[in-house]
Amino acid sequence: MHFEHSLTIAVPAHIAFATMRDELNKIAVDLPNIVNMEILERKDAGGKTYITSKWQGKFILPDIIGQIIKVPDMAWVDRAEWFNKKYICNWSYEPFIFKDYIKVYGTDVYAADGEYTTITVKGDAYVNFLHYPLIPTLLKKKINEQVTNVLLSQMEPNFITLYKGLEKYVKAKNSKG
Repeated sequence: MHFEHSLTIAVPAHIAFATMRDELNKIAVDLPNIVNMEILERKDAGGKTYITSKWQGKFILPDIIGQIIKVPDMAWVDRAEWFNKKYICNWSYEPFIFKDYIKVYGTDVYAADGEYTTITVKGDAYVNFLHYPLIPTLLKKKINEQVTNVLLSQMEPNFITLYKGLEKYVKAKNSKG
């Protein structure tokens, strides 16, 4: 399922982009359902920055899903390719569990408007539990729909909180000197 969210923050694009790329682990701690985020690998080459990070979060699953799938904590690998001159980041999430059944990927675009930046997140989330062996056949379609809805319903607030947190982080950093 396709998703798209935009938010304008009072931070110039070059600062918003560089801060998100280089200090995301400091900003991510403010996300309500994120427990931990750590950088696993970083490589700079050819005007791009490649960052692989591990995220751990807590998600509340609807009753029907939570009875079948026991997931108190979710963790995933985030692979990001930052195009440093274009202010674009391509990313993908690979969950540690259900990685054959859930795929999420997208692009963040940081558009400059003077002292403001509009960050647009576009992506696709694919959930396919139709071949998952532990779910009763009669429930597979319903669980597919519910997991997709939960995933998408939690993404927009996370993006908004993350980018508002970026704005707050930059302003606090600038006020210190």
